Amino acid sequence: MKRCQIGDLVLVISAHPEWSGMLGKVLVVKGECADDPSEWTFDPPWMWRGYELTAPDHCLRPIRPNDGQDETLTWAGLPNKETA
Repeated sequence: MKRCQIGDLVLVISAHPEWSGMLGKVLVVKGECADDPSEWTFDPPWMWRGYELTAPDHCLRPIRPNDGQDETLTWAGLPNKETA
């Protein structure tokens, strides 16, 4: 099952160590089957030494808005009002 969809803003969570933490917008599936993409390209293209870089779907985490509660609250808790 693929994580990303065309147009998603993504965070690289693994692949090559120097790419971890990079942000990009996925553009095109570079695989034989769109249901099981092997590689994604990016907009704007990620280039290295004249080659366009791609990343496997399992190395990317999509960043999408959601209607749910902020995940930070699950580990940080609700802010407390301090009295001075």
